[in-house]
Amino acid sequence: MSFEDTIVGFVGGFLISLLTFYVGMQVQRRAERKNFLRKHIRQFYPILRGLAIDLGYAVSLKLKDNSDLKSLADVSSKISMELESFSAAYLKLRESGLEPELESCDRDTANELKGLYTMLKMENPLALMSNLDRYHNKVIVCRNLVESYLKGKWWQF
Repeated sequence: MSFEDTIVGFVGGFLISLLTFYVGMQVQRRAERKNFLRKHIRQFYPILRGLAIDLGYAVSLKLKDNSDLKSLADVSSKISMELESFSAAYLKLRESGLEPELESCDRDTANELKGLYTMLKMENPLALMSNLDRYHNKVIVCRNLVESYLKGKWWQF
């Protein structure tokens, strides 16, 4: 073994250790980012579950011929508050920069959550009572997708 071989081995070993360190850091950062995203997505589930229950109740009240207007008004105010909390949670997700991360992990969930948020922003809050079925269907789809995302293969990064 010559001196040149020793130098090449030393430099090569150093470069391999740098490359290994860099790849390890990237894997660790990606895992931390996914865990952070999972915490944000977990905030949506109770909101969507409550919305699905209340929207289902409002739809059933609206379908009854002798519906109680006071109950319908109470449920609609509760639904409005839950929709506001959904909008706040989605804005928090967007402001934290996790929206592209969610799109890369689960495009369907990202599209449905964004669709519900956009639907809320584009429509008048007074139009809620006339579009209960549409909101109910959208919320059920979002709830199911969020639930499947949270139950998914969390160990894969």
